[in-house]
Amino acid sequence: MTTVVPTSEEDPALSVLRFTAEMSWAEAGPEVAEPQVTSLCMEAQECMISGRWFDLASLMITSADLVFSKASEKDLECIFTVICNLVKKPESLDESLEISKLLSTKIAQQPNEKPALKLKILFNLYNMLENPSGRFLVYMKALNVAANVNIIPSFKKIDTLLKEWNLELQDQRQLFLAISNILKEHKSLGLVHEDCMTKMRLMTIVDLASNESGIISYLSIKNTLQIEDDDVEPWVVKAITAKLIDCKIDQMNQVIIVSQYSERVFGVSQWEALRTKLTSWRGNIANVITTIQANKVTEEGTQSMQGLMVR
Repeated sequence: MTTVVPTSEEDPALSVLRFTAEMSWAEAGPEVAEPQVTSLCMEAQECMISGRWFDLASLMITSADLVFSKASEKDLECIFTVICNLVKKPESLDESLEISKLLSTKIAQQPNEKPALKLKILFNLYNMLENPSGRFLVYMKALNVAANVNIIPSFKKIDTLLKEWNLELQDQRQLFLAISNILKEHKSLGLVHEDCMTKMRLMTIVDLASNESGIISYLSIKNTLQIEDDDVEPWVVKAITAKLIDCKIDQMNQVIIVSQYSERVFGVSQWEALRTKLTSWRGNIANVITTIQANKVTEEGTQSMQGLMVR
């Protein structure tokens, strides 16, 4: 089989599209294939000239998908390296994110077909992305592929990745649930599974603290964490010990009263809240300085008067 070798005379993306199109139309014969290949290449050139990178990615991934079962793994690796490189083309991060969604979703389809190659392609795409949201999205698609074929990824660096991605609580819970589901089938890794469940439940408590009006009922914690009545207070204590929340436990009324909780994501709303606090503090400090200066003037005046009286 002919391996894809982009030349200096043609853009690599165009070479890959031509290769996959010729392979997918090969059985139709040259009279049918040539016009189709020419049409696809012309459409691709128009996308490149006008900077329509998402449309080009869609065109290329569709063509590549048609030959996924036919092409060699060496050719597929080359094909998808060129396609994945399209995420670097747009100036807009939003468009780059949309391309990464398109590619990762398409690649993760039918995970049982060449799963090791698909994982390699997905992590190649992951490394090409600079957007943390895009990276998280691709990582989740890779986890789905791994889960379907009983491949156990390494989660040793998951805490580092969490800091890099700066995820919202909902996404963090989604991640730990996915990891938990993968590890649940492997009892030898039960401790890791329990650790994931613990982290997910603690983050859920923080989420409840941020969404409620400072008061969370025992029933809300029980239902959300899917735990027994007797386990509610121990989980609240764990959250306090981890310094995720600061609260009082009201056993009589079966509620916890939250005075402070950890912000897991520092976004626009958190910046606004911080600005309000800083403005308030600045006003308070200004008042203190004014009071001190006024007292100083009064004190100096009193001392001066006392000096005059002594004389």
